[in-house]
Amino acid sequence: MPGTHVAFVFLAGLFVWTFLEYFLHRFVFHLDEWMQGSYLTITLHFLMHGVHHLLPMDPMRLVFPPVLTCVLLCPIHATFRLLLPYPEAVCLTAGGLLGYVGYDLTHYYLHHSGKSWLSYFVDLKSYHLAHHYKQHRLGYGITSKLWDHVFGTVLHLDRPAAAPASGKAKAG
Repeated sequence: MPGTHVAFVFLAGLFVWTFLEYFLHRFVFHLDEWMQGSYLTITLHFLMHGVHHLLPMDPMRLVFPPVLTCVLLCPIHATFRLLLPYPEAVCLTAGGLLGYVGYDLTHYYLHHSGKSWLSYFVDLKSYHLAHHYKQHRLGYGITSKLWDHVFGTVLHLDRPAAAPASGKAKAG
């Protein structure tokens, strides 16, 4: 595989990760409205992400557990293997893994850093903490607001907190 092709597929993996980050955060980690009635699903959801919203500054609840990462990674990589030749599947997975590690580091930094010297991280920190403390049904992007713009879930920091049109707001 030529070097430029490797680089392109690797960067595509990083891009795919940005979508997975948004999708998982919005549609898996914020399933609380659809998990009514089942003790098991409510408990699993709480352990997976709810406890993070309950205790957002707890340093032990910021990085996705490595075992769950592997559980999610295996079917994703298997899907890449089904759709792509082996070298491309590996490069795409590697790019996605780098995106994931960047996400984990960024998420920890946003919760526990002091004042950043990079304005991008100052903005991301304000944005993400507003997701926790102002409006948890908006602002699902952690490392970027790209998909929040695409799907209309941008959290505007300059506006007062308001419930989304689809339901009642709740703390978190």
